[in-house]
Amino acid sequence: MAYDIKPIVWLVKDQKSVKFHVQNDDYFGTMATVLGLLKQEIYKKNNNSTEKIKKTFANMEKDFMWLQENYKIIKK
Repeated sequence: MAYDIKPIVWLVKDQKSVKFHVQNDDYFGTMATVLGLLKQEIYKKNNNSTEKIKKTFANMEKDFMWLQENYKIIKK
């Protein structure tokens, strides 16, 4: 089954959505899913999603930097 990359770009698009996933204790699972879908997209033949993939990685980088500045991981 193939997935369209478009929804991924909006999955964790801003601080509000990052906070939502952190508060619901599913941020790491969500990011793992995003990475898995990106990997599928990269390995697809005739991949025309380069710009969408770059944008998604840029959004993830911003999210991780924001999390680094605002949160601390504590073992459950």
